[in-house]
Formats: sequence, structure tokens, C-alpha cells
Amino acid sequence: MGGRGSSVASQVGSADFLPDIQWFIARGAPGADDGLVLAAKGGHNAEPHNQNDVGSFVVHWRGETLLADLGAMRYTRDNFRSGQRYQMFANRSLGHNVPLVQGYEQVAGPGGANCVRWEVGADSDSFVLDLAGAYPPDADVQTLERKLTLRRALPHGCVELCDRARFQSGPGTFASVLISLVPAVLIEPGRVLLSGERGRLLVHFDAELLDVTIETIGGVDLRGGPRDVTRVILNLRMAALEPLIALEFFPLV
Repeated sequence: MGGRGSSVASQVGSADFLPDIQWFIARGAPGADDGLVLAAKGGHNAEPHNQNDVGSFVVHWRGETLLADLGAMRYTRDNFRSGQRYQMFANRSLGHNVPLVQGYEQVAGPGGANCVRWEVGADSDSFVLDLAGAYPPDADVQTLERKLTLRRALPHGCVELCDRARFQSGPGTFASVLISLVPAVLIEPGRVLLSGERGRLLVHFDAELLDVTIETIGGVDLRGGPRDVTRVILNLRMAALEPLIALEFFPLV
């Protein structure tokens, strides 16, 4: 089953869709407190207390968030200054699980994600968005489709991410950003491991197509206090007219 939303929340088996704010939440094992969960958002970047985060997503496993939304930073006067707000780590798109397009982050404003479709099935649930409207004109992106899928096969299921873009004027650069509050390490080409206190998440990618950078940003001033944040950037090695990045996330005990 799929849909384009309505004015009320829709729930079908293992997934919920909240159309007014374009949040999609899928569960690998409905009713299980420690199962795999995928949550993703559309919306736009002119929301109250906005962060530039359309298309961002969260992966939760064994009661722990392994791909995270950082939430609000500690409120200071800079949160209310238009020239400073989106330089703050948790407010800018480089502090979220969203693409980086030709080196450009998302910008604030009513441009945002168009919810293309959401689908729920016995074996998988998926959410598809067009994110092009969240990026500035200089990014030159005509379409940017993000598809997130939760699959229930394998021992614990998996989450798949597919970002497919098209540039207007010619080949361009493209990257996918992942944010976590747990450490990450490259264990072999094409494999990054995120290790939490109760579970782990293995990120699969094509090492022939993508370069990976793993950063630790120390002492990010979040509302709950300073935290070290892990940022993983997966960057296409060659510019492309129609770039594609495909990632898989496998939960491990």
C-alpha cells in the first residue's frame, strides 16, 4: 500500500506516515522494543525553530539511536541571528543525514522535500522524496530523489538508502553525510562500523565508487550538554551528470 498523504496520520501494519510534517516511521519488528526502526522526514526549511534537515533519517536498533538527529543545540543569541543560526552544527545540513550537493548544503526557506510516495509491504517499507528544492540554485540540481527502505529479511533486517540526482548544466559532485553519537571506524574497504553500547550498525558501500571520510567533532554544544559527534562523509570519486549513491545498513548484535 502507498499514498501521498492526507490531513491525518496514516498507519498500515509496520509503518506510520504523518502527512502534515511528512514524517515516515517504519519498524522491522512491530511491538518489539529493541527491533530495527527507520524514521525519515520531508517537510521544508521554513518550519518553526527550523534546522536545515529535509530528507534526514534516523536508524534505531536495540533501544539505541545509531544514526542520529542531534536535536537542538543549547540556546544562545546566535540561534536567533539569521547570519549565525545555520552556522551552528546541529542546525546546518552538514549536521544531519542528508546529501551534500556540489559542496552546497541545504538552505533555509520554504523550498523543501516533495513526498513522492510511501509504500508498506509484508517484507519491506519505503519512503521516497525529491529533495532538490532544499538546495540553492548554485547547486544546479534538477532532481534529487532519496529512497529509504527498511527490509525485514536476514537475521535482523536492514535499511537501504538510494540517492539519485540529475544536474542541469553538466556533471557535478555529490556526497552523502551520516551523523552519529557513537564511534565509527573503517574496518575494510566498503565497510564502516558504528559501535554503540548495546548494538552495532555496519554500513556497506561501493569502495570503488565512493571515498569515505570519518570525522570526530568534539564537544558539540547540544541542549543536553556537550557531546562528541561522528560525521561520516561518503563522496563520489568522479563528477557525474546523474550521480547515484547506494548504501546499506545492517544491524549487528
